[in-house]
Amino acid sequence: MNSRSPWGVVAILHDIFITMGWFFLSGRELSAPIVAAVLTIIGFSINDHDCDLERIREDLRMGVRARSVRSSTTR
Repeated sequence: MNSRSPWGVVAILHDIFITMGWFFLSGRELSAPIVAAVLTIIGFSINDHDCDLERIREDLRMGVRARSVRSSTTR
C-alpha cells in the first residue's frame, strides 16, 4: 500500500456521501437503479484515482518532478 492510498479511499467515500446526501435530502426512495448508479460512481472514482496514481508513478520513473499533483494529472 502506498502513502496515497488512504486519501484515495477518503475521496471515494466523499463522492459516495455527497451523492447519497443529495439523494436523501431530495426525499427520494432507494431502488435498484439508484444502487446501480452509486456503484457506477464508485467504479468511476476508483478508475480515476488509479489513472492519476499511474500518471504520477510514470512521471517519477521518467525523472519528471511535477510541482504539484494537479500538474501531473491534468496533462
